Amino acid sequence: MEPLYLQKITTAHARSIGRQTARDAEAETLVRNDHLGRRTFMSQASWFVASALLPTALGRAAAKGTLAPVLDTAQFSVVPCRDCDVPGYLILIPKFSGAKIKDLPVDVQMAFGPAIGNVESAIRQVTQAERVYIMRFSEAMESVHFHLFPRTADMASKFLSENKTGDDGINGPLLFAWARKKYFVKTPDLLSENTLQTATKIAEYLSKK
Repeated sequence: MEPLYLQKITTAHARSIGRQTARDAEAETLVRNDHLGRRTFMSQASWFVASALLPTALGRAAAKGTLAPVLDTAQFSVVPCRDCDVPGYLILIPKFSGAKIKDLPVDVQMAFGPAIGNVESAIRQVTQAERVYIMRFSEAMESVHFHLFPRTADMASKFLSENKTGDDGINGPLLFAWARKKYFVKTPDLLSENTLQTATKIAEYLSKK
């Protein structure tokens, strides 16, 4: 039997982060873990982040609206963004909760650099992005997590054609905010085939590292 992440979301906590029904709040959510050979339980705070972002099989949308990690290690899961249809847009989520990086275990802190570097390389290789934006906001979900967002030449061209900022060059934060709105999808099953195939290719690239 393949190992699983399992975390029950309580009604009180779930409603505090925007889940409105007891059914949503109390449902036990299972996410496939294709890499670890043992059962691991995510901390509750990290699970809240993951449950909002995680996609259940690589390269396809799942019936319950979740997607599988493209990379899973003892310290992190890296998952496609579930509500923005940009191929190669990933979220890196530590498996330990903390509002600040220094709250995380030292080995996790030390692993951030190599992990982000490897994922950035994979995104660039697969998407041919000119830039990979690496961001941490933690506004909707306080627990530490990072967005890795590929900015391709085609995306830059579309952004500039729709946004006459008067500035020379590209404003990265404005482009990211624009892309989040332009490519927003309500559920993961609306993600394009290109986005799903890109996730599979990134997973394959990372598996060889």
